[in-house]
Amino acid sequence: IAYSDTVTVKVDSIPVIDSVTNDLAAAKDTICEGRYVTLTAHVHGGVRGGEVYTWYRNGAVIPSAHDSIYVETPEALNGDVTTYQYAVSVKQTAAGCESGTTQAAVVTVYPNPVLRLVTDPIVCDTTGMNIVMYAHVNPIPTSPYKFRWFEDNSADTLRAAAGQVEYFGAHNDSIKVKKPYRDYAYNFAVEMVNGYGCTTRDDASVLVNDNPVVHAMATEYNICQGGVITLTANLDDYNADMLEFHWYDKYNGVARPIGTATELTYTLALDSVGVHKFYMSALQRTSLCIAYSDTVTVKVDSIPV
Repeated sequence: IAYSDTVTVKVDSIPVIDSVTNDLAAAKDTICEGRYVTLTAHVHGGVRGGEVYTWYRNGAVIPSAHDSIYVETPEALNGDVTTYQYAVSVKQTAAGCESGTTQAAVVTVYPNPVLRLVTDPIVCDTTGMNIVMYAHVNPIPTSPYKFRWFEDNSADTLRAAAGQVEYFGAHNDSIKVKKPYRDYAYNFAVEMVNGYGCTTRDDASVLVNDNPVVHAMATEYNICQGGVITLTANLDDYNADMLEFHWYDKYNGVARPIGTATELTYTLALDSVGVHKFYMSALQRTSLCIAYSDTVTVKVDSIPV
C-alpha cells in the first residue's frame, strides 16, 4: 500500500464588497446633467487576485464595466429628473470566489435649467435706466437659486445697479442699468446656479444710440400771405438713412403734422396770416429714439394794399 503526498486546500470565505464610495460629497447622490459620477468598489475576503467586476444600472448589466472603478455621465432622460440605481458584484479567479450583488449607489440626475437673457438690442442714451434685462428660467426652479450679472465679463460693474453681485430671485428676475452712448455694443451676461449646483449662462449685446441733434432753419422769417419758404433741417454728424423725419406747423397754438413733409428739406406756401412755428421730429427706426429740432418762427403778414 502506498500513500500520496498531501494536498492542502485552504477554503476562504467568499469575497464581500463591504463598501462602494462615490465622489458626490458636495451634493450627496445628486448631480447635474453633464457631470460624471465615479463609483469605487472595495472588496474584503476571498482569494485575492484576478478580480472581475460586474456593474449594474437599474438591474441591467453594464457592458464592458469590469474594473473596481466605474465612471459614467448619466443623463436626465427627456429633460426630466432621472434616478439611477447602481449595483456591483465581483468574481475572483479561485473557484467559488464570487460575491453577491451589492447596492452601490442611487444617483439622481437633474436637468440643467434653460436660461435666456432678454433685453432690447438697441436703446437710447436717455436720462433714466435705459437698459432693462430679464433672466427667464425654464423650467421654473423648485429649489433655491441665485443669479450673477456681468458686464463685459466683469460682475463688479453691475454691483451698484443690482444692489449686490449675487442674489436670490424669482422666475423672471430683472436688472436695470444706465449706460451712456458709445460706438460699440455693451456685452452683458447672466449666470444662474440652482440648489443642486447646476450652472447655466446666457448673454446679450446692447447698442446704446446717441439721440440725434437736429437744427432747423428757414429761407425767410417774415413773408407776405401766399409767399413761399423752404425749411431745412441739419443733423449733427448723424446717419440720415436710419432716421424718419416729420415736419410740424404750430399755428394758433395747435401743432399739426405737415402730411407730405418727411424730408430734411421742405418747400411750402403759407396762406394763413399770423405766426407759424415750425419744427421737425427725427425718429431712429432701430432704437425708437426721438429728437425734436429747435423751433423756426415765421411771421406771415397780409399782402400790401
